[in-house]
Amino acid sequence: MCSSESSRSTLRAEIRALGKHAPSEEKKRIKEKRGALETKIETFQQQGIGFIPQSPEILATITTRLEASRAPETQSGSEGSDEEEFFNDDDQGWEEDEDAQVPIEEVRLGLPSSFSKAEQDWIGLGQLERIEIELREGQANDALEAL
Repeated sequence: MCSSESSRSTLRAEIRALGKHAPSEEKKRIKEKRGALETKIETFQQQGIGFIPQSPEILATITTRLEASRAPETQSGSEGSDEEEFFNDDDQGWEEDEDAQVPIEEVRLGLPSSFSKAEQDWIGLGQLERIEIELREGQANDALEAL
């Protein structure tokens, strides 16, 4: 698992463990971790773009996809998760993000698997996707062996 992906998983687990009414110092700690994770993810995404053919049209598509992963999804009539309530609890005066973006731990990293097959073919991610699959299979095997 790449470092950014591992950090996302760890942060999600910490948020779930805190519950809805965590102390303000815990919320502050989570906010700081989110800021560090955002920096790490942005760096990872910029480095990843270096592995992709540098067509302006392709770069525009990738940039649009990565930006869209930060936009909130509209889910009418659905209950928010405990995590959403935790970070949007008005009684605490806490807001997860002023721009109502998706929490950083939920943002797609921009790995080849983040794109549809058609986009992978068009962008030229076929080889990178195969490498990603092999790495994920290796991670799964390592996790099974650790059990």
